[in-house]
Amino acid sequence: MQSTAKRQTVHFTIHVKPAVKAEFQRIAQAEKLTPSRTAAAALEDWLARRSHIQHAGIFQPMIEHAIAKEIRAYSSRIAGLEVRSLFLAEQIRAIVYNLLREQPGVVEAKLNDIMDGSLDNAKRNIKRIDPELAPILPQIEHWR
Repeated sequence: MQSTAKRQTVHFTIHVKPAVKAEFQRIAQAEKLTPSRTAAAALEDWLARRSHIQHAGIFQPMIEHAIAKEIRAYSSRIAGLEVRSLFLAEQIRAIVYNLLREQPGVVEAKLNDIMDGSLDNAKRNIKRIDPELAPILPQIEHWR
């Protein structure tokens, strides 16, 4: 049975400096390859690197654009949550302040003490993550 496979290479001639030819012959001998195969491998490697550099120049702006788009979307979601949270917190603060002010026995000094104490508590609580909220945080990160 005869093989019908055709030769996968074509003849290609180039002119190089004698030192380049000598180096290819030395490398070929060390690798136990023909100078032609060594030169072909070097040329293929050079073309692959060149293609990679060209594609990197094309893909980098596309990747940066996609990342920027996702960051904007994420920032918008977070900003919306922050605005809602701040609005509700300020609304609740005003309601609580007014309710406390109307309580019997709560004078201005006592009201100021309560408000100052709540400020200290708020500062302390901001620095820690509530264990009950920890499972919710990853879910918020994946909101779309």
